[in-house]
Amino acid sequence: MLCKAECIPPAVSGSLRCQSIEATGLHLQQPVLPVGSGDTEVMDGAPQDVEGFSLQSELRRVGPQTLRTLHSYYLRKHPEVRRMSCVEGLRADSSQFTLEGEPFCILGGSIHYFRVPRAHWEDRLLRMKACGLNTLTTYVPWNLHEPEKGTFNFQDQLDLKAFINLAAETGLWVILRPGPYICAEWDLGGLPSWLLQDKDMQLRTTYPGFVNAVNLYFDTLVAVIKPFMFEEGGPIIAVQVENEYGSYAKDESYMPFVRNCLQSRGIKELLLTSDNWEGLSYEGMEGVLKTINLQRLSFGAIQHLAEMQPQKPLMVMEYWSGWFDVWGEHHHVFHAEDMLAVVSELLERGVSINLYMFHGEPALAS
Repeated sequence: MLCKAECIPPAVSGSLRCQSIEATGLHLQQPVLPVGSGDTEVMDGAPQDVEGFSLQSELRRVGPQTLRTLHSYYLRKHPEVRRMSCVEGLRADSSQFTLEGEPFCILGGSIHYFRVPRAHWEDRLLRMKACGLNTLTTYVPWNLHEPEKGTFNFQDQLDLKAFINLAAETGLWVILRPGPYICAEWDLGGLPSWLLQDKDMQLRTTYPGFVNAVNLYFDTLVAVIKPFMFEEGGPIIAVQVENEYGSYAKDESYMPFVRNCLQSRGIKELLLTSDNWEGLSYEGMEGVLKTINLQRLSFGAIQHLAEMQPQKPLMVMEYWSGWFDVWGEHHHVFHAEDMLAVVSELLERGVSINLYMFHGEPALAS
């Protein structure tokens, strides 16, 4: 089965079968899913009046797609209604992802807001959408957001809320990768250097000094991102737990700790891990979906992932569309023909994919 984009942007184009949502005069920030061409039912639990519109009259005037969008808008404004409704976020309960109860294939791309000048954010996200992708993925760099212990910065170039809002306005869902370690070819993998002032520090473990620092950081970070979760009417449909920890694996209690850091602060969206072939061997966690990172389909990598998680959706969280260069070594070139063959096979097999990177990766590593 060929994967295809299932997400329709808030500003629905005139090429769709239903009248443009712009006709309602609303500016929406919630991506929505299409409904079947014969669907004429109002969604269960839908309010009877949305910002002055009667759903019944809107159904007759503009059709079910616009009503679904209005319903999503209402739920974003009234999260207490969402909690009582049957609308579901991203689920991994079978061999295919579902979103709002419908089959969904993640066609993602990575853009790091902290690497792209803010003035160019909109342009890059529009290019992503124009390429047919439906999901933005981004890391969150702890060392930039807390450059000094207890001093936080989520302004200007680091305005994560603005970046997520812009993604929603563009019609993209979001998978957030908050670390605390992110790798990303970034200094210390995004961990703040002030952690090393503790001469006994043990990074990426349950060492008390590291645990305390992570807890304080997540107190602030989760308060920033939680209003943008799908459950709250926002575009974030999944959150990644740490990053490629299977390749490090120094403390078996560490990954459950990070998972609890998210869940105990109210994050209820689908949780994911991301590892290369070797890292997949690290023991998984209940309720957390494993995904794989790769560039070439060799050694049966996808089949290996499928066997580890029977009847679960398959996803390549990082499809390496390029590779960084190292000082003094040869320049890496990944030919388009090679990329096309791999991506085509993944999509034909129904595997969700995230292009790492879509835009903005550094070119050099030491």
